[in-house]
Amino acid sequence: MNPRITIQAKDRDEIGRGRHFSWFYPEMSKPLKTLTRYGGLLAITLLFMFLDPAVRPLLQFLMVPLLSIVLWRISIQDVRIPRVLFALAFLGVGVGAIIRFSTVHLRDGAFVVATVSKQGLWQETKIYRDRLHRALGSDGRALAGLHRGTIESQSKAESVLANRRTLGGVVWGAPRWMSISFREIPGVSLGSFPERSFAKRWLDNNHLQDLRVIRSIPSVGLSHGHQDATVHFIADMIPLWNDFARHSTPNMTSPELESRLAGLARTQARWSSRSHIGLVLWMLGTYHLVRAVENDSISGGDLACALREFADALGQFRPRDNPSLYAALQNNFGIAMLIDADFSEKRDKGRTHALKRIKVARRIAVQGSDSSKDIGLNSMALGISQGRKSRDKR
Repeated sequence: MNPRITIQAKDRDEIGRGRHFSWFYPEMSKPLKTLTRYGGLLAITLLFMFLDPAVRPLLQFLMVPLLSIVLWRISIQDVRIPRVLFALAFLGVGVGAIIRFSTVHLRDGAFVVATVSKQGLWQETKIYRDRLHRALGSDGRALAGLHRGTIESQSKAESVLANRRTLGGVVWGAPRWMSISFREIPGVSLGSFPERSFAKRWLDNNHLQDLRVIRSIPSVGLSHGHQDATVHFIADMIPLWNDFARHSTPNMTSPELESRLAGLARTQARWSSRSHIGLVLWMLGTYHLVRAVENDSISGGDLACALREFADALGQFRPRDNPSLYAALQNNFGIAMLIDADFSEKRDKGRTHALKRIKVARRIAVQGSDSSKDIGLNSMALGISQGRKSRDKR
């Protein structure tokens, strides 16, 4: 082969490899071009160190095409990077982006963790998510994810839940106070129970068209949001909320759910309010209430458990701590007391106390909420008028 032709071919290769830089710097020497190329990459790397942690992953993803163009033309001793490595790199980036920027890896009913403000550190949110993962265990990692963006109010959390139908709730807040916003669980109607159930016969015997048992509240708050007891409580509540929605309906008995709720209700820590413990006891009481009336005869043991759990829940918090929970508790407690009154020697007195609870629930309920509508329907069915305001009675 002619040496001159070989030299000319090498020159053309050198020109081709540096052509994209020569467009901008035609008189730049080859060492200077190399220095500029790698210096630019170093500058971009250093730039990422000063970016907001919340936007850094997105910009890193957007930098992939630019870096690929640069690396595509680089060669080491006239050997270029194998193209198959680029294909594998793009595949890895694509999979990582799906996992990082979407919730496709989360199970239905999963909860997401969000920052409370733009000044909040995104890294701390990821750390909190990882703490939930450790508390949930390997089987529950797909139940906790991250939400990109800030949540500063219950209305914003409800908007997130409305836009992402598969989520079960949102965890948001700050070290001082953490909130759990729940996806709504529709109330269960006693009129929807099987025809041969005690619930249906009790409604007919009392000339009632229907009564509704509330199964959902908008949110609950916990103080000392970053302490271990709070993290573990939230981790336990995530799967329990989904299981409660499934098993607080007729003929869906779950002894495991009952024992898990009872265990969580015994959690002790230095919280400034124990409304979240009241939430667990209310869930447990509601579960027993449904079990008490689902079969063809009343389950006295379940009804007694429901009454006890509701009474214990009322002792955990004040109405102003969580009005929605307080109203839901009074409503379900009132229904349980109405049923129990039919088996009491002092039936009229029992019914009077039960109706007072429904009336308190109607007054306390947050207007416009679905639970408020259920309480309103119960009040109408029982002939309760709003009347004059009176003090809450436990």
